[in-house]
Amino acid sequence: MDQLLSRPHVFFWLSIPFVLIIGYYGNEQFSLNFFDTYYVSSSRSIAIYISLGFAFFGLIYHRFLRSGYRLKKWLTLIHMFCTLDMAILFWLCHVWYSNTKDGMNSSIDFNTVFLVLLTIIGFGQLIFILHILSLRLGKSSSSSE
Repeated sequence: MDQLLSRPHVFFWLSIPFVLIIGYYGNEQFSLNFFDTYYVSSSRSIAIYISLGFAFFGLIYHRFLRSGYRLKKWLTLIHMFCTLDMAILFWLCHVWYSNTKDGMNSSIDFNTVFLVLLTIIGFGQLIFILHILSLRLGKSSSSSE
């Protein structure tokens, strides 16, 4: 676990091929129905955007580690959980939802499930921004003393 938290960029970069494989060989389209709005997009374009995001996160973590910053393990863990695990769970729920007949055979309200998962993913990105800001501000204030 310490190895994972000390090099999170590797974990983000290694997940990129899996995201691309799922996006290119999965369903042709990715569709979500949030309440009264229906979103349809190509699975390939979503996979490319997610891969670019993971590459960006990996690059930021790599640059901070190369510059001598010490990552806060609990913030890194929260960000990785909210981003990677919730993205996998979101995809699994979408596959399950699209395999049910019209999404109505289940007693689960998938709109609420998708909204909660997207909220957790968004919370993870907020944690990432706060983590990076705390690292930058912490190092600049300690170097000015």
